[in-house]
Amino acid sequence: MFLLKKNLLFFSLFFSFLFSCSQKKESTTTTQEIKINYYDSIKKYIYTNPVEGIVYSKGFLEESKKEDNLPNVLLALGTLAVEYEVRGMLDSTIYYYDIRKETSKNPQDIIDNSHSVAVIYANQSDYSKAVALQIECLELSKKHDLEEGKERALKYLRFIKNKINVSEEIIPFFIDAYNIESEKPEERRYNLRYARLDLAKSYLVHNKLNKALLYAEEGVKESKQTKNLEFLYYYQHLRSKVLFEMEKIDLAEASSLKTLETAKLLNNNEFINEANYIRALIYLKTGKPEASLNLLENNLNYKHSPEQLYNYYQLIANSYEAIGNMSLSNSFNQKSIKEKEKVSQKNLETLDTIHDIFINEQKEATYKQKENKSFWVISCLIFIVLCVLIVFKLKLNQKQNQSRFDDLMLKLKDYEKQVKTTKIKKDTLKTSNVKPIIEESKVATTEEESKTNLEDNSYIIDDEKVEEILSKINKLEEKKYYLRQDCTLHNMAKKLKTNTSYLSKIINTHLDKSFSTYINELRINYVAIELKNNKRLRSYSIKGVAEEVGYKNGDSFARAFKAFTGITPSVYIKKINELK
Repeated sequence: MFLLKKNLLFFSLFFSFLFSCSQKKESTTTTQEIKINYYDSIKKYIYTNPVEGIVYSKGFLEESKKEDNLPNVLLALGTLAVEYEVRGMLDSTIYYYDIRKETSKNPQDIIDNSHSVAVIYANQSDYSKAVALQIECLELSKKHDLEEGKERALKYLRFIKNKINVSEEIIPFFIDAYNIESEKPEERRYNLRYARLDLAKSYLVHNKLNKALLYAEEGVKESKQTKNLEFLYYYQHLRSKVLFEMEKIDLAEASSLKTLETAKLLNNNEFINEANYIRALIYLKTGKPEASLNLLENNLNYKHSPEQLYNYYQLIANSYEAIGNMSLSNSFNQKSIKEKEKVSQKNLETLDTIHDIFINEQKEATYKQKENKSFWVISCLIFIVLCVLIVFKLKLNQKQNQSRFDDLMLKLKDYEKQVKTTKIKKDTLKTSNVKPIIEESKVATTEEESKTNLEDNSYIIDDEKVEEILSKINKLEEKKYYLRQDCTLHNMAKKLKTNTSYLSKIINTHLDKSFSTYINELRINYVAIELKNNKRLRSYSIKGVAEEVGYKNGDSFARAFKAFTGITPSVYIKKINELK
């Protein structure tokens, strides 16, 4: 967690150097050589000589701006922020992070940037600013539905809460982070140094000194191997504090001198002040209060946080007390108390803010749970109602189908009885004295028939001609001509050696139906009886049955069958099979 973004930026630089831009230093230098030069130089100096690293990072930034390469501009700004942080120049660090934030267009980049600054403020014990930035990260993550960003913000807020409360609950968090990084392959242990440092500092805060020293020494060793001066300083400084708490004063003094040397190499005034603070503690402990005061008074010339001032004032007060100057001792004690009160008040306000955030999160979670519960309850109710309606509809359809089927079977029975008992006379005006199964149809007339019907009234046909055509129609019925797919008004008129107008007029007048109704009625009467009596035909597909009785496709047959009978062919066949 500690200074995580510096590490991520460094490795981002590693993977993106082939895309980075660079500044020409010599006319003979190629673009690729310049790119590699920037990459190598920034990598070399970012943690060892940040002053030099800043020069290369600024050049990298200018070239990236010239090429309008936004990813590289963001990378350069982030690198500059890291290098100024290594130097302890907080204002410049925040300045470059702010520019990077304003330049970013991707919400995830903005969130990452704000998180980086929040970590810096938290390391400076300025928890109120750190919390404000994490709230910003939280809100932006919610707005853009970035669950990972939301979880990270809430996790870091818990971390700040535990840090302010000096809670041991924070230690397992760092142990897990350290173990996770340690188990990775060596080339991927990017964040091990951060996890180790946080864990060692937590052990120190909770007076687990042996463990704190173990991890501090491990960190010093690794930092020397990797030539990382920044982390060498962090671990040396931590080791000095642990040795002092263990009252190994000689070792603590030797460690503090090494810490000071590293801070000077980094040209970091804040690091120098922190190293001198430990030395001042050692001077006071070893009976050298004057030497302690000299170091501390010089430190006061620099800007410090309220928490740092509280520690400095307290140590100055103790040093003046040691030399017998109670007036100044009391004066600095009062200053120390005031700074402590500032810190306490600010921390309480920060804890209240964090508490409110988690209460709101809990309320939101409860509301979402209720919403989800309501949603599922309503969904289930709707589903149940739909199921009931569907079942009801199916039952109703089944009932209606059964009723229509029963009616149809009665009509079929009557029809078959008439066929057996009635002698068909060929000279009748009707084609048959047998009453059809369905007398009226819902099937529309064809376009050809509609056009012919418009002219029907203009024709007067003598009775002899009518009887002749009706006789011929009767013969075609007997031959089941209506079962042919080419049985149309035009073809039938041609076959009867008349015209379509005559034929249409006769069928309309003497049979009381349109041509299409007439043909469909014959076909449906026929197929209804055949399906009832012919098991083989019932095994056909609907399309197959349709083709058997003159329809070109199953859909037109099904529509006609339902229009005449009230049920579909599938239901009719099913019911017949059930009866059989």
